[in-house]
Amino acid sequence: MNGSLSLGYLLTNIPHKERKGLTRQFSVTEGELYTAMTRPERLREIFGSMTANQKRLLGQFLINTGRTMEPLSKTRTGDLETFLDQPGILFTADSFFRQELIPLDYYPVLVPLAFDLPPAAFASGHTSPRQAGGMGAWEVFEPLFELLRYAYHQPLELTNNGSLYKRHVNKILKNLPVGASREIDVLWQFSLWMGLSSISADRRVAVSERADKFWAQPVLELLSTYLQFVTYSGAFFPWAFFALAANLELDQWLDPEAVLQWLRPIRSGMHYDVWEITHYFDGMKGGRVWETNGRLGRLTPPFYALLRHELTVAQRPASLIIEPTGDILVPPDACWSDRWSLAKVAGLVKNDRMAVYHVDKQVVREALVHGELPETYITQLVRMSQTGLPANVETNIRDWYRQFGRHQLLQATIIHSNDPAESLQVGQILQSYVRKRLSERDIIVDGQDMDKILKKLDAAGQPVVPTVQHFDSSPKGPHSDDDFFAEEEEEFWENEEMFDDRPVDVHVGRDLPQ
Repeated sequence: MNGSLSLGYLLTNIPHKERKGLTRQFSVTEGELYTAMTRPERLREIFGSMTANQKRLLGQFLINTGRTMEPLSKTRTGDLETFLDQPGILFTADSFFRQELIPLDYYPVLVPLAFDLPPAAFASGHTSPRQAGGMGAWEVFEPLFELLRYAYHQPLELTNNGSLYKRHVNKILKNLPVGASREIDVLWQFSLWMGLSSISADRRVAVSERADKFWAQPVLELLSTYLQFVTYSGAFFPWAFFALAANLELDQWLDPEAVLQWLRPIRSGMHYDVWEITHYFDGMKGGRVWETNGRLGRLTPPFYALLRHELTVAQRPASLIIEPTGDILVPPDACWSDRWSLAKVAGLVKNDRMAVYHVDKQVVREALVHGELPETYITQLVRMSQTGLPANVETNIRDWYRQFGRHQLLQATIIHSNDPAESLQVGQILQSYVRKRLSERDIIVDGQDMDKILKKLDAAGQPVVPTVQHFDSSPKGPHSDDDFFAEEEEEFWENEEMFDDRPVDVHVGRDLPQ
């Protein structure tokens, strides 16, 4: 990471105690924090009284964030610190080095202020109305939701080069609007970046527990974090474009040539020409952040509204409608965390403006495989429903759980002794490690403490051959080729962490000298 960070990313990663401190400072709830901190009126009130020299210093600070290892306290900032020490203005991030930064979400207000820029100067002469009823916040993340839902319920395999198999992508796309194929690849990378999914040694995608927390986060913070991802480095120039685009009128387009003419003289690190800039932002179309019209560009509606601090997203908890047939209707304003909880315990029938899920014997079986207990399953449905759970649906769920719960597959560590008398001795020696006696020759022990068990038996004169006997139909030898390649591939995916450049530590406030 060699630039600034979005406020959504920062609020997600600061210590919980510091986040709670911000909610108290701003007198808001967790869900209202992003809106309170990004209010244009607040930012203009803090920075509106800057002198010309202070504006110059602020502009330099915005441009140079991440390009120098010098903390703010060691730079010549004059009395600019008076502004930056206001609540929630400055953060400290620690990756390869500690740096102080201003959240990128403040740039639409700060960039015009710091550089005395009239927004109209960067508008092209071309205008075109936004499409009525166009993309909203949910449409941005819907491909990600479907990808994770698919991976949760069935194997999602990767090719040797780490991309999704086309047959899986085609199945996911069946439940998405036309034209979502490009977003799937971008959001798949986003899911890895956020830790929402992981890759096993056999190249299968596993959904992590972080997905539950992700869908429960405030939507504005999710959009802000996603902007951080698509710009990757948090460099100044793409966010300068975003800041200027957010200051245009709704139907206007940004002229990249006009922006470049401003950026080049101020030593912003901008060395691109118009064609390269157009190509750069054209690549963001797959992330649903930017739309183009020839060489002109502008933010898509949800991100335009987000950076203008005008976006509101209605989320209604306990809004699902459960019918006696087992169908579950999901209205457009349903809470995202409820959508995700439902997607894990019910099967999707139709994904339309009003999505329809269904509870049947098969999905209950899958829920049991994932460790969902019947009471938890039923309690979740009751919590998410505005109409309650019909009695016949609850009865069916309990009946299906009883049917599938009659038999279980168990995996255990068993110590088998040839002599029943010696098996009794082994049980007496191990005692606290014994979980259950199966027969006069067999006992189940806690396999997590195998080293201690072997040492204890060896010291008592009852040594055990430290080789586990497998009774699978097709056992593999300890050095089979499959095992070798699985280990090699697992090591490869684990080593990918070294390419993760996200800060490991972020805090509110300045990096004050010790």
